[in-house]
Amino acid sequence: MKKVNSTIILLIILLVLAGGYFGYQYYQKQQVQTEDQLLFGNFDISQITKIEIASQFNGEGKLTVLEKRDDQWLVASADYAPADPEAVSVVFVSLPQVKIKELVSANPEKQAEYRVGPADLHIKIYQSENLLFDFYAGKNGPIPSSGYFRWEGNGNVYLISENFQTLFFKADWKKVIETAAE
Repeated sequence: MKKVNSTIILLIILLVLAGGYFGYQYYQKQQVQTEDQLLFGNFDISQITKIEIASQFNGEGKLTVLEKRDDQWLVASADYAPADPEAVSVVFVSLPQVKIKELVSANPEKQAEYRVGPADLHIKIYQSENLLFDFYAGKNGPIPSSGYFRWEGNGNVYLISENFQTLFFKADWKKVIETAAE
């Protein structure tokens, strides 16, 4: 009788260990699938025709609108002045490569801590008048060139492989006009 009880106990322990092992394997597989996903998928950046960047600086709100017209980017919010081609180029080189590193918070109360709330850097990307992407770019992340990110309408905050603050928060998006030395 003791031998049967010992065998049953050993089988239960073996089943618990096997269940734990396979559960852990499943969890690891799910983590691999969510980490290092491209943030914007395989989106074709040539489809982008307008970018709106709403920011707060010293308590004052600022809206910068960049529009593409005839293959040239203009600062629509500054009387359609030509946009800085280098700054625009950096945005378009970086966007397709941005990856989600990890979910850092699902708690909407933590948005202020990561600076991804309604009063923070808010970016909207359009194709013609169709809104493609609507998100908040948060503070710098713990890894160099990383940052925090949140989709509009979603409480989840993610660590991503790019610091959108450095990409989108510019004092002036206008092209620097060089003057001849006198």
